[in-house]
Amino acid sequence: MRIAFVAPYEEYALGIRSISSFLKARGHEVYRIFLKTNLELNQWHEIAAAEGAEDIGSHGFFAHPCRITTREMDLITEKLAELRVKIVGIPLTSNVVNVGEFLTRRIQEDLGLPVIWGGIDPTLHPDKAIAIADFVCVGEGEFAMADFLDALEDGQRTPKIDGIWTRHPDGTVYRGPIRPLIQDLDALPYCDWDPAGEFHVLADQMGTGFFPRDWSWVNVEVPLMTQRGCPFSCTYCAYSVVKNLYRQQKFVRRRSVENVVGELAQLRQRFPGLKSFFFYDDVFTLHPSWIEQFAEHYAREIAVPFGIFTYPGYCSRRTLEPLKRAGLIDVRIGVQSGSDRVLRQCYNRRTSSAEMLESARLIKDLGLGLTIDLIAYNPLESEDDQRATVEFLLQLPRPFRISAVNPLCFYDGLPITEMAQREGVKLSRPRGGGNKLEQVVTPQMRFWAALMGLTMFDLDPDEILRPLMDDPYLREHPEVLETLRLTLYSMNFVDGQTAEMSKDRCLKAIQAQLAWWQERARRPLLRKILDRLLRR
Repeated sequence: MRIAFVAPYEEYALGIRSISSFLKARGHEVYRIFLKTNLELNQWHEIAAAEGAEDIGSHGFFAHPCRITTREMDLITEKLAELRVKIVGIPLTSNVVNVGEFLTRRIQEDLGLPVIWGGIDPTLHPDKAIAIADFVCVGEGEFAMADFLDALEDGQRTPKIDGIWTRHPDGTVYRGPIRPLIQDLDALPYCDWDPAGEFHVLADQMGTGFFPRDWSWVNVEVPLMTQRGCPFSCTYCAYSVVKNLYRQQKFVRRRSVENVVGELAQLRQRFPGLKSFFFYDDVFTLHPSWIEQFAEHYAREIAVPFGIFTYPGYCSRRTLEPLKRAGLIDVRIGVQSGSDRVLRQCYNRRTSSAEMLESARLIKDLGLGLTIDLIAYNPLESEDDQRATVEFLLQLPRPFRISAVNPLCFYDGLPITEMAQREGVKLSRPRGGGNKLEQVVTPQMRFWAALMGLTMFDLDPDEILRPLMDDPYLREHPEVLETLRLTLYSMNFVDGQTAEMSKDRCLKAIQAQLAWWQERARRPLLRKILDRLLRR
């Protein structure tokens, strides 16, 4: 059976790459089309504000957070017709469900092909998904999809397969029971990174293989995972709900060290220009004995720099020291908030600000890079909570990097969404539909988010950063701090990578905003910031 996966805004797509390898091993012909990169999701506001942004043609798509032109959609349908596929799979996260519906309607209407949805959002909301797609894969997809394609190839038009929901021509739905979690991850083949049969759509062009280097990290930093599942149930995370589908099953499962090292060796050959690996396990530092064995093999057989995610309390010398000897260079921690109240009551995080600070100091003491994630735009936070986060950030050992100050997202069915609704937070469905709800973003939210982002730069806490917290003008004009953050970022980073700062570069970064800054620098505090930047 010939199938093509069309993956919107997700170039890594480790789930699809795993399923692709599994299907190929079962004798099926698999193609992968990647529509845009997730970098564009992060640039939505700039893209939406650009002149001609809504000029997408008669059959394009333009709604937060995605922009797809008629030409880009035509390229997809033309390629699907050229490949002569029999069915199309679309993997979806909650923030691009509206794009999934758009793609599905076009494929169904233009080509008459059946479409199957899969991924985290269809697993959480199969009733909504089956109203649009012809089939829905619920849960882990390797065995379900292989059995499903086998049945289609045998001539069954509406097969009854565990893990697959099927909408019959009369509108009735067969709800295939969800399969148990795959416990033996070593039984799965390595992810499919073969550029043959892979295509990408970007800027009204269809290309073969991976995205161009300017738009992709894959050729430099290659992603992979050693385990599935997470031991925690944060209220903003889909795992807090997915776990309920697999009660009394082992949720966190890990591959053997030998299996992981085998894939790493294969990837090193596939990407001869790679500079590092990044392990996207939710908490890489689980299972200290596994870590020690892995570090020994990695240092001897792979010896490529790498980065990981960890969690306070699961971050110790026993795990980090052998990993550093093996090549660990960067550790990322999801801080999310510096307020103990928010961590416990809002996010159900099993940690404290003191534990996070202790973990950060350990990471820096070992000479490792520290990267943190934050959540802002939380309507359930008080000003005291936000001040606590800024004060926490000012205590972190330097240098550190903030990967992102992410807006708190409200998706249907998540505990944080239900909590916000109980507290009377006004949430609305955005244009374009989907399963994401939007809140009203206030200047105060933008102010605190920008201020948090400034804490990673070399600005004196007592002379600059703490006084900024109490400036009434900035609270009403957060764009000033947002512009300052962007200016400092452009001075310190090139393509997201740390760079040495020179005076010429500093001046160039400020030059683009100079007139704008001079107008606002009549305020003494802002004048001090501008003078300091110009003196560097």
